[in-house]
Amino acid sequence: MGRVYLDYNATAPLRPEAREAMIAAMDLVGNPSSVHAEGRAAKGLIERARGQVAAAFGAEGADVIFTSGATEAAALACAGRGLHGAAVEHDAVKAWIDANLPVDAQGRVSVDDPARSVLQKANSETGIVQDLPEGLEVSDMTQAFGKLPVAFNWSGCRMALISAHKMGGPKGIGALVVKRGTDLEALIKGGGQEMGRRSGTENVIGIAGFGAAAEAAARDLAGGIWDRVAEFRKISRKYHCSRGKRDYFCRERCFASSQYVVLHYARLERGNAGHDDGPCRLRHFRWICLFEWQGPGQRCIAGHGVQRGRGRIGDPGLAWAGHDAGRCDALCRGMAEALE
Repeated sequence: MGRVYLDYNATAPLRPEAREAMIAAMDLVGNPSSVHAEGRAAKGLIERARGQVAAAFGAEGADVIFTSGATEAAALACAGRGLHGAAVEHDAVKAWIDANLPVDAQGRVSVDDPARSVLQKANSETGIVQDLPEGLEVSDMTQAFGKLPVAFNWSGCRMALISAHKMGGPKGIGALVVKRGTDLEALIKGGGQEMGRRSGTENVIGIAGFGAAAEAAARDLAGGIWDRVAEFRKISRKYHCSRGKRDYFCRERCFASSQYVVLHYARLERGNAGHDDGPCRLRHFRWICLFEWQGPGQRCIAGHGVQRGRGRIGDPGLAWAGHDAGRCDALCRGMAEALE
């Protein structure tokens, strides 16, 4: 068994459809703001991609504002607006909000005032999928778009953040999707591109790749390609362990080869020093299982816990992750069967 890339929550491999669209866009000469034929051709490509993204995201009739990525989209949607969110939001979102919404032990966020709140659809660390309340101001759908059956027009939110490279598009391009008629002041001002919400000559090549990737991702999702991934996730969930009042979630971001498996866990903790009061927070750990290849199965031969940010292997302070050879054996075998 060779190396298998599974870290799709960080970035997905570039889809062939996106590559072809980007190569074709490289041959376009014109500036999309120009009125001559070359400029109109470039503008036409952008509008075609905008339509592809809108259709794939169930956002027909909404404004798709292309940005340099979901991070810029988060700033455009949230900066200076006094919005509230939870500590489990991505750092790009937390930079612009008051992270004071409560999170329960299962990773669920409680939203009291949707019109002044931000809530992610799916968490890249725990895999928790949130139910979005009607009237939500902003939702980070970066991890959901292209992987889960979501539709912006039915989501109940006014604005959504999405990114191309999470679904097999190019890096450096994303979008803020906004209900038409929403008042939104530009952060980057100048030539008035992107409906006056984001100035600057458009990234024609990246936008072309985004549109193609979104269309292909929607087709794959409808075709059931993620059903196999769902089966793989069941394997990791089977070995999810709950000890006391602490839950450990097997993160989707993992790496497997013929010699070892690296799984990332996110632990939801409440309070300090073992107390159950106080806000929830996410702490991240890495579980490394080394195994021997034995034909159709593997045998785990060692396991170490590593807390992210400390980089210590075999830390006795991580006794919570005491190595369970039987559990690791079964997990490694299950992963190998799913990957074969």
